[in-house]
Amino acid sequence: MNPTIIDRPEFKLAGYILKKDTNNLAAFQAPTFYDNDESMLLINGTRVETLLDEVVKPKKHGEYCFFYSSDNNKSFDYVMCADCDDFSQIPDDLFKIIVPAAQYAVFTTPPADTKNHEAEIAIRDTWKYIFEEWLPKSCYVFDDTKLDFEYYDLRCHTDTNSVMEIHVPIKMK
Repeated sequence: MNPTIIDRPEFKLAGYILKKDTNNLAAFQAPTFYDNDESMLLINGTRVETLLDEVVKPKKHGEYCFFYSSDNNKSFDYVMCADCDDFSQIPDDLFKIIVPAAQYAVFTTPPADTKNHEAEIAIRDTWKYIFEEWLPKSCYVFDDTKLDFEYYDLRCHTDTNSVMEIHVPIKMK
């Protein structure tokens, strides 16, 4: 599994904090954070993806999911966002972030079924591969000054052969 290396300019995201103050990050890594509680993907009974499309109104469908710490990594919030060109049109109660320019290794998960949790396993295994196999053997290191995230576009909204992307910020060793 080889990534695509890209240089991505700064971009804006707006969305929702799905779970606040996740102190035990080791137990809940981003790949399958909501495995055990899909209700966290609902706000007042509406799927977060639907709210993002209606409220943020991205030009292109896609959700960015990541952990975010505003207190020097003492606790983490799990956030789901969409692309946003202009924060002035976004309600004040939504999470907003300007993601700095970065070089990314972009990994696409192997195609998997969503009905029997194969997709979650594929995501978890891809994260494991990135940090345990690919990064140590590559000419890159993880750039912890930048944001890593999962990106879910229309390719993940199928019951079979679902894929998504993992964007890992990198810099040369």
